[in-house]
This record gives sequence, structure tokens and C-alpha cells, in this order.
Amino acid sequence: MTAVVAVAGVAAVVLGWLVPTVAGDRQEHAAPTSTTPDTPIPPTAPASPHPATPTALTSPHPATPTETASPHASTPTEPTSPHTSTPTEPTSPHPATPTVPASPHDDSVFERDVTYPDGSVVRAGERFDKTWRIRNAGNVHWHDRYLTRMNDTPCKAPKRVAIGPVRAGESVDITVRVRAPDSPGRCKIYWKMTDEDGAPLLADKRPIFLDVTVA
Repeated sequence: MTAVVAVAGVAAVVLGWLVPTVAGDRQEHAAPTSTTPDTPIPPTAPASPHPATPTALTSPHPATPTETASPHASTPTEPTSPHTSTPTEPTSPHPATPTVPASPHDDSVFERDVTYPDGSVVRAGERFDKTWRIRNAGNVHWHDRYLTRMNDTPCKAPKRVAIGPVRAGESVDITVRVRAPDSPGRCKIYWKMTDEDGAPLLADKRPIFLDVTVA
């Protein structure tokens, strides 16, 4: 018991000596404190109660100036046609040559027998209408023209019938009223075109005719 107490006392003495030594060593190795006087810290500005407006970033390129719109409406420009205009042909300094009218040409063409073709048979004493169709084949209009009978036969027919008016290029039907004789036989009557005085027209043309048999 006495030995334990003695050992504890020795340990306490040793510890008492070591603790101040270690503390002194730590103070010697500690970084020296600066002797520079403290710089006063500027006071911080109080925060604004309103949020700060964000500052727009400045573009590194200069802004292109915008053109101010005119208060007056601009007149629309008419688009240019992609096709070039056709040049106008210059007027000739010489007057146009007048057209010479064609020389008068009188002509006719027999087209057909409309009724009672050649060789038709009629009864004795019968009355019938013979019709021909002819065409004005010239460039002269027909006025005051007639078909005039050229001979006499047992069949009775007027001395002439009117043809009237026929323009160039047109056709006309000409009808003659005929009465057959009371006895059988043959009737052949010739007609030519004449003017109102009876002068023959188209002299080189053959006459038209009626040719029937009376039974």
C-alpha cells in the first residue's frame, strides 16, 4: 500500500514538470502576431428596399440606326414588267395604194331543174309550174332582169318572167306558169336572160328550157 502511494506521487511530480514545458514549446513555435494596426473597414451601404433594375449588356457592335417612318403613306411603285414592250412599227411616209376595183364580170351558172325535169310527162290541158335554179356567178348584181321566151310551142307560157334582184354569188329560183295543150304531143320552150328592154344578156350562154311530153 505504501509503495503504491509513493509511485503515484512520483508520477504526479513528473507530469507537473512536463506540462509547462510542452506549453512553452507550443508558444515558441506559434506564428507571431502582426503588429500592423487594423485597417478600418468601410461601412456597408444599407440594402435598398426596391429590387435593382438589371443593367442591359452593351453590345460590342454599334447598333444600326432605325429609319424613322414617314407620317405620310408612300405611293406604291408600279412593278416593272419582265417583258419588254413590242416596238411600234413606224408609219410609212408613203400613202397606201388604193385597191383597184375588179373589172365587172357578169356570169351565170345553171344549177338544176327544181320541178319537172327534162322528159317529164304531163296530162293534156294540165297547168303546172316549171322552176329552174340558177346562180349569179359574176361580181355584178342583177337588177331588172328577165327570162324571155324565145320560141312558140303548143304549150302556153308567158312571154317573160322577172328575175329579181340577185346579189353576186347568190342563187335564185325562177318559176314559169305553163299550160299543156289539149292534145298529146311534146313541148320544148327556150328562155334567155334579157334586160327590161328585151336585149339579150350573157349572149354566150345557152338558153334554159322546158321539155315535157303531153299524154
